[in-house]
Amino acid sequence: MHTKPSEFTVTSQQQHHSDLAKIAIIGCGYVGTALARYWYQEQGHSVTATTTRQERVTELEEVATQVVVMKGEDSQAMRSLVKNQDTVILSIAPISDRQVDAEV
Repeated sequence: MHTKPSEFTVTSQQQHHSDLAKIAIIGCGYVGTALARYWYQEQGHSVTATTTRQERVTELEEVATQVVVMKGEDSQAMRSLVKNQDTVILSIAPISDRQVDAEV
C-alpha cells in the first residue's frame, strides 16, 4: 500500500508498556535513527519514529515501537504525535534544495 507522506500513517510492532518512557523522535535520519536504536533496542523504551518517506517504514520498524509517516507542516499529525509523550526529540536537517540520507 502506498501512502503519501502528508498523510498520517502509523505502524506498530509492540504493545506499549506503561512503565517505559515514551519517546517521539521527529526526524529519523542518521542521528534520529541512532537515538531510536539505542532507546528502543538497548534501553527498551517505547519509541515513535517519524519519516517523510513511506519507503523508510520497514527499516525504522526495526528500531522503533511505532513509525509515523508525516510532514512537519501537518499540524494535526504533529499534535497527535507529541500527545502523551514523555520526551520529544527534534532531529531534522536544515531546509535545502537537495535530500541527504545517511546510510545507517
